[in-house]
Amino acid sequence: MPVSPQTFSRLSDVNLAHGTLLPAADAGWETERLHQGLKVILLQSGEIHCKLPAHRQLSFDAPCLCLIWNQAQHEGMQRFMPGTEIRHTQVTLPPETFSGRDIPDQLRQQPGNGPSVQSLPPSPGILSLATRLRHCDLTGPERRLFLCSKALEFAASALCILQERAEIPGPPRRPRDDAAVQRAAELLEQEIAAPPSLAEMALRVGINRRKLSAGFQRMFGQSFGEYIAALRLDRAYQMLEAGNLQVAEVAYNVGYTPAHLSVAFRKRFGISPSEMRR
Repeated sequence: MPVSPQTFSRLSDVNLAHGTLLPAADAGWETERLHQGLKVILLQSGEIHCKLPAHRQLSFDAPCLCLIWNQAQHEGMQRFMPGTEIRHTQVTLPPETFSGRDIPDQLRQQPGNGPSVQSLPPSPGILSLATRLRHCDLTGPERRLFLCSKALEFAASALCILQERAEIPGPPRRPRDDAAVQRAAELLEQEIAAPPSLAEMALRVGINRRKLSAGFQRMFGQSFGEYIAALRLDRAYQMLEAGNLQVAEVAYNVGYTPAHLSVAFRKRFGISPSEMRR
């Protein structure tokens, strides 16, 4: 993942990066030396295609949490789609941070000493952590300590999500159902100001309400209603960050009243919408 100098901090053995990329043209496949140790990437918007040793081509669509464990000298390839905004947060830790028992079974080294990869839906908690990492007003040693502690919390949260997901047995997955859930998520992106109900959406994508509800919980770690609320707030955050609209305009664009947006926004991000515009 490319990292611009102004968004990179070295904190002891913890590497933290976050930022937004907007590829103007398709540069094709780019080669990258893989980090040795644990790399956690939260993809909050956009789409990335990857090629890693001992893996078929991988595609990651936001929202997505990706964990990569690697202990050898390897190279990977990545490709970004032009015109698609890519917003990400990533934390890397060296291999000596962990003993052999610390690494979850899902991240054990692949045959041939290749890297192992896991992707899963992010939790609301890790999304909030990413926001706090992105907006830190501290300076000096206090800033370094805060970012280091939150970066470690970010990595620990990702490992907890991976472990919890492994402990919950799920029903057999059907490609048709997964495609319907993904289509529902795309429709919510387009109609976030006035989203359809669960029953209406189930009819539109062609599966029953129970399967659609369970699919959102499985794929995104959130209920249908929680996904809508998070999507509204994330969209509001992006609009406020751009600085082109007043708070009231942003609220109505995402289906909130200004008062309701202020309460929900502060609860999610720890800052009010009006403070975001300053």
